[in-house]
Amino acid sequence: MADINVLMVGGRRCGKTSVLSSMFYQIINGPANQVFTLADTTDYMIEKRNENTGEMERADVLDYKRMELVNIIDTGGNGQFIVDQNPTNNFWDYVLSVAIANRPNHYLTINFRDAAGEVFEAGNRFYDDAMNYANSCDVIIIAVDTPYLMSDKSSIVDGANRSSEIGTLLKTWLMNGDNTEKMVLFVPVKCEKWIKEGKIDEVIDKIKTLYEDSIKALLEPQNVKVNIISVETAGGIQFVELRKAYSLYKPGWPAPKKCCLPYEENEAIVILEDGRVHPVESDETVDEDMNATFPGVNIHRPNAWYCIPQGAKYAPKNCEQLPLHILRFLFNKKMNHMSGGVINLLRGFFGCITLQDMEDALRQVGIQIIDQGEGIEVLNME
Repeated sequence: MADINVLMVGGRRCGKTSVLSSMFYQIINGPANQVFTLADTTDYMIEKRNENTGEMERADVLDYKRMELVNIIDTGGNGQFIVDQNPTNNFWDYVLSVAIANRPNHYLTINFRDAAGEVFEAGNRFYDDAMNYANSCDVIIIAVDTPYLMSDKSSIVDGANRSSEIGTLLKTWLMNGDNTEKMVLFVPVKCEKWIKEGKIDEVIDKIKTLYEDSIKALLEPQNVKVNIISVETAGGIQFVELRKAYSLYKPGWPAPKKCCLPYEENEAIVILEDGRVHPVESDETVDEDMNATFPGVNIHRPNAWYCIPQGAKYAPKNCEQLPLHILRFLFNKKMNHMSGGVINLLRGFFGCITLQDMEDALRQVGIQIIDQGEGIEVLNME
């Protein structure tokens, strides 16, 4: 059983696992590794093919996801492309072991439960499971799909991010919980475009507008820390625009291919989902993708198209802030309910880490924790 439970929620295929993989990478390869070490102790792995030997081998799930991102960036794509929108399992659990760098036997475990966006779609029978798990958590992360968040159509913003359903979950979580401190992190993902253009404040403002009622409810009892942490999920993959979803079909194909029209109302040329420009042949047909809708509502879902800027590398940003903010919050929560000075500092924090261990570690890493600026804002700063 993990020492800390964290629930991650968001719309379908918004990129929660990608953020976790980049979070893991930034902690073990960034300056925070002088203070904390991180290990992926998830009890399941996947198989991948070794690029050098061609043999199948086992790989950590988060590292495999990171390598997918690296491969997309390194190969440069084919101009513009879309990411996978296929449904995933209802829940994935990722267990990470956090240790003090110079005391490897002093560690704690965090279970990040990734609830698929489908869980929050109308009538999904797993919604109650998500709610029950939320009741065991002190921390909830709301991953927000920024390309859809920044649409000027409210139906697309809400449909992609399931903000209404997630708002209901948050309010129920508050009513079911006790009066102890809790934390909610709103995490706009895939923010590369807006950070590069110096418009990340617009993203924060849109978060505050979209989740206005939820944020008000969270702040009212004064025991919930609410932070916005904008992240560059991969650094080298940049959103271009939302485009109406079309499909290309040819007799004999097992399934249509996703595409868009680069020139409106001109169906002679399409861009396929992998970025290839494709002249439409005489026996091929182009139609609006009737499957591209938001489940539960009859609204067309446009596809988000991305590109790889020239010279781009895998370089996520701010993903490491998630565990740092969480650990600091949990330490402060423990301290607020403790008395007895030095003696109590020697008591357990979580797992094998004492409060003194964590206090020393947070003091060392403190300058790396961002509270304001760079797309980060603490809404109820003490």
